[in-house]
Amino acid sequence: MIKDLVVNLSVADGHDPAAEFALSVGSAFGSHVLGMAFAYAYTPPYPEAAGFGWTDLFETMQKDAQDAAQNAVDRFARAAPPAPAVETYIPTATVFDAGRVFSAAARRFDLSVVLQPRPDGVREGAILDGALFDTGRPTLVIPYIQKHGLTLNRVLICWDGSRAAARAVGDAMPFLVRAKEVTILTDSKGMKTDDLPAADIATHLARHDVRAEIESLVLSDIDVADAALSHAVDISADMIVMGAYGHTKVREFLLGGTTRKMLGEMTIPVLMSH
Repeated sequence: MIKDLVVNLSVADGHDPAAEFALSVGSAFGSHVLGMAFAYAYTPPYPEAAGFGWTDLFETMQKDAQDAAQNAVDRFARAAPPAPAVETYIPTATVFDAGRVFSAAARRFDLSVVLQPRPDGVREGAILDGALFDTGRPTLVIPYIQKHGLTLNRVLICWDGSRAAARAVGDAMPFLVRAKEVTILTDSKGMKTDDLPAADIATHLARHDVRAEIESLVLSDIDVADAALSHAVDISADMIVMGAYGHTKVREFLLGGTTRKMLGEMTIPVLMSH
């Protein structure tokens, strides 16, 4: 069960798909929702810069960042329904420290909700980095084109038998038991004709009262992410569940190829676990 979740709020003006989706998840599960909006810190590039008028400039930039964060939490609070319980928090951190601050907070929640990084989205990338690789908790990534809240008519599981995939299925169970239909997509390349590579995980799901169909594809000539995204469109999936591959270094966002492509081209929410 999802009892609490944390969402990183966009400090840009306008529509915030992650915030709206997080509130819809909170309403569906009766969860406590924390909205975090970063007041991104600005400091002079070197101490001597203060003598050249940099101090006033960076103080102005810092005030603007604080105002933007306050506007974000105000929008979030206004959009929140009477239930579930909602609170807000405005931490101050540099762009490169934001992922560490977010991940430290997210370890105490059942789920993190973050926005899909845009091509130039350094801030979103840093937050996603921390959420995926430094929380020990699942991350629900919301496309920046998302228009509506949580729906669970059909969920697509990308299954390769790996530790990360198994973790993702376990973390996604609160969503899977509520889904009307679940499809397990697996790569049958190299399997014998009588093999059902996803049969065991389907049996496990059935013990949780989740009935799942198995779709086996031969992915010799097609990218795994392309296949998953294409199949999600074919079956009108509302969510994808998959393992996240890669690792994190200080100020460096390193992802496996499938994970990177999925995050770059996703059009529906993706629940990832590492």
